[in-house]
Amino acid sequence: FAGKLEPRKKIEKIFEALSLSGLSSYKLIIVGAMDDDNYTARLRDIADEKGTQVEFLPLIGDREKLAEFYNYIDVAIYPGSISITTVEATACGTPAIIYRSMQDLEYRVDNGRGQLFDTVEELSMIITKFAQNKSNIDSIQIAKATMRYSWENIAENYNDLYLQHIEEGKNGKTKKSL
Repeated sequence: FAGKLEPRKKIEKIFEALSLSGLSSYKLIIVGAMDDDNYTARLRDIADEKGTQVEFLPLIGDREKLAEFYNYIDVAIYPGSISITTVEATACGTPAIIYRSMQDLEYRVDNGRGQLFDTVEELSMIITKFAQNKSNIDSIQIAKATMRYSWENIAENYNDLYLQHIEEGKNGKTKKSL
């Protein structure tokens, strides 16, 4: 997860889903933690209680470093309200698992780049399935394709990149063709 941590983001759902999945060997990275924040403290307590491997990082202000973060992680999970971070993650080619909180989110997770979920149980199943099949996602090629752009360029050209991705999907090309 990356973004401002606040209760409406429902980060605790990730801990619940990971606990249900039994994927204890995976590390959760949460960007947006503030040391003096009650919600961050509550999340730290939940992580200790569930035995989840978690790293809490502060907000990443540098846009290029944020793009590097999105290219480093395997999947971005957004269990609560939708924000600009879902656009940022998918603009960097990072697969996203997003809570179905509003209509028309499908374009952010099309062609295998992620999934939408409604319940913690469904999130757990998606995370488990993703962990089993993550070798199908060529993160290195995605990173090479997106890191050649500056963060501003990615933001400015997101629609063009998205349309290119759709066109490649229609032509039967996979992400490896990036």
